[in-house]
Amino acid sequence: MKTLVLIHGLHLGAKHWEDLAWGDPATGRLGKAAKGIAEAVKFDASIIVFGSGASQKGGTYEAQFTYNFALEHLAVLATHIGMTPGALKEWLNSRVRMDVNSQNTRDEVHNAFSIARENGIDRIILVSNPWHILRCMQVAFSECAKDTGSLHLLDNLYATASDPIAGEMRIDDIVIIEPPHRPDRPDVPFTITLKGLIPFMTTDRLDVALNLNDALKKVIAEWKQKL
Repeated sequence: MKTLVLIHGLHLGAKHWEDLAWGDPATGRLGKAAKGIAEAVKFDASIIVFGSGASQKGGTYEAQFTYNFALEHLAVLATHIGMTPGALKEWLNSRVRMDVNSQNTRDEVHNAFSIARENGIDRIILVSNPWHILRCMQVAFSECAKDTGSLHLLDNLYATASDPIAGEMRIDDIVIIEPPHRPDRPDVPFTITLKGLIPFMTTDRLDVALNLNDALKKVIAEWKQKL
């Protein structure tokens, strides 16, 4: 089975970037890129895609910067997965592809699926941080629904997360709101309403986003009293 591993990008300005992207393989704690490489070796991946191009450091795009960092720190990881650093580097270089065109998660998934179709890939494994991987999977399902040529990829679509680090967002802080589907619960389209929040999560108008957040908290507190 031909496998593609997509290692989702991580903004180079992110707090704790090194821990989130690489982790500490010496203690067995693998960050996003290290976990992706380990998964690729485990499944003998034909293609490994590093995303994205949403940020740069020193003129180097996110995907390439992450891969360069990985190559510079392969020694301990190679031992962790039972290879020599030289053999692992050679193995990676023959399989890695850079996706510096992607600007967001949807771009990364869309481009990875295109690569998969062009190369007869049977299985896709998405790799990201624990608080991001759930959305990666949702986006992947969405992309498959839009493109019938990718529907077969759902048969072998998997996701795995890097190991958490101290100070990272708690998994319990992630909120997933499903569309109404139970007869014993209100048939109210909260999911459609809350999609309207997305532009406020990406705007550079921090003042507007903060004011909206405060307003929402007040509205929710007010309506809780009516329950």
